[in-house]
Amino acid sequence: MSLPAADRKLLAEALFSPTKGAGFSFCRTAVGSSDFGLSAYSYSETPDDYEMKHFSVERDTKTVIPFILAAKRESPDLEIFASPWSPRGG
Repeated sequence: MSLPAADRKLLAEALFSPTKGAGFSFCRTAVGSSDFGLSAYSYSETPDDYEMKHFSVERDTKTVIPFILAAKRESPDLEIFASPWSPRGG
């Protein structure tokens, strides 16, 4: 999201457009932070909030969600697999 809007559009096109780009049609996104994130976070930071009254995706509305929407504009049939990040075992 640090790129200018025109460059973000070009990036989404280069990755997801089936006619002008790589045409990616299936992607994974993390639920909450991942090892590629700038910092660790979750959607529910309040301990013992079992009713999830403090659940929020607000942080992702600034970066992750806009890029997913841009990808979907380039590739409306794009399938997205969302999974939480977890450390490898062993």
